[in-house]
Amino acid sequence: MKCEFCEKAYETFINHELINNGIIVYIPSQQQENNLGYDVCLCGKRFQICCMQYKTAEFVKSRRAFWKGQQIFKFTTLKDSKTQTFKQHNLLVFLNNLGICSVYCAPLFIKNSDLYNFLTSNTLVKNSALLKPIHSLFNPPNTHSIEFNSYQAYQFCKNSEALEIINFNELFTGSKWYSEEELLNVLKQILQEDGESLTSILAKNKMILLLKFNNAN
Repeated sequence: MKCEFCEKAYETFINHELINNGIIVYIPSQQQENNLGYDVCLCGKRFQICCMQYKTAEFVKSRRAFWKGQQIFKFTTLKDSKTQTFKQHNLLVFLNNLGICSVYCAPLFIKNSDLYNFLTSNTLVKNSALLKPIHSLFNPPNTHSIEFNSYQAYQFCKNSEALEIINFNELFTGSKWYSEEELLNVLKQILQEDGESLTSILAKNKMILLLKFNNAN
């Protein structure tokens, strides 16, 4: 069964819930998203950050022996049209290796009615799966899918591999705290910027909201 709502609606409502819960969100442009690998950067106290890439999923009866006929959620990861690699997936892995907790965020439901009910009750994040990719795909297969339920998740291509499922609180507890100098060095790696100050890099890339956390408690 296909998801009744589009990814943009899900993304918008999740961001709304995060903001209402006191989380600062940085949303890159579509062009920047292609280079960064995420839909939203979440900012905690000072320079504690984590990133999410939103996905919607189908609810299907799995044909894989591993799932033993269970109904599970499934989405196919995007292959970059220019490089023919799974650039988005690999960027999330790259960020995780830098100490920035970065995950796929996908709903554990497919109905419009659930989307609006969970939005109203402020439980969209609670009813979503946060899936942390661990390894890059260096020899890209033709297709790459991720299958999951509330308890476990796997990516399938040439070899199957378990993905870590984390809860929302772990996004920050599992994310490194950065000094201004450390964050500057990380952003230079991610954004391929060099020789500029933190302020100029954030301003140039429309991430100036992160500066709020210089004076946070």
